[in-house]
Amino acid sequence: MRRKTTAAALARERQHHDQWAADLDIDKILVKESFEASTAPENRFILKQLGSLKGKKLLDLGCGAGENSVYFALKGAHCIAADYSPGMLETAQLLARKHGVAIETKCINAEAIEFPDDSFDCVYAANLLHHVCPETALREMHRVCKPGGKVCFWDPLKHNPLINLYRRMATEVRSEDEAPLSIGFVKTV
Repeated sequence: MRRKTTAAALARERQHHDQWAADLDIDKILVKESFEASTAPENRFILKQLGSLKGKKLLDLGCGAGENSVYFALKGAHCIAADYSPGMLETAQLLARKHGVAIETKCINAEAIEFPDDSFDCVYAANLLHHVCPETALREMHRVCKPGGKVCFWDPLKHNPLINLYRRMATEVRSEDEAPLSIGFVKTV
């Protein structure tokens, strides 16, 4: 089990993702394709689990550039896009405006989510847990999810050879402190 993420590691994550956000071109961010493409089976599976999003209050934790938040808003969810990177939150707002939807944004540490218990119908996190203490973040995700609500996430597993190949090639999008999850993590939750 990893320990709570240090302040120094959180600062490095914020700096890395703020720089990444500064380099993004929102005209090249594909919203619909991120969920519906044949190369996104994890998102199609999650959408099936979530069911209709119309009128649901959804927390997109670790929203990054906001393509997931915008997609959820297009499907009728009241989406709160949360990230530790102010730069990513600005990008998410720009992307939402480009697609004609409204999202709320909030700068949040996933290990200490600043919402009351039982606040959301759905909590979604894509590629987040390997940047923080996954056990702590997952406990927080469950805490803010309403009884009967859904918590969905997907992250890289360190046992996946394709993930390892990608990680060696895509060094510019990786941060210093991230660590893919062990399959054993699943047994701890």
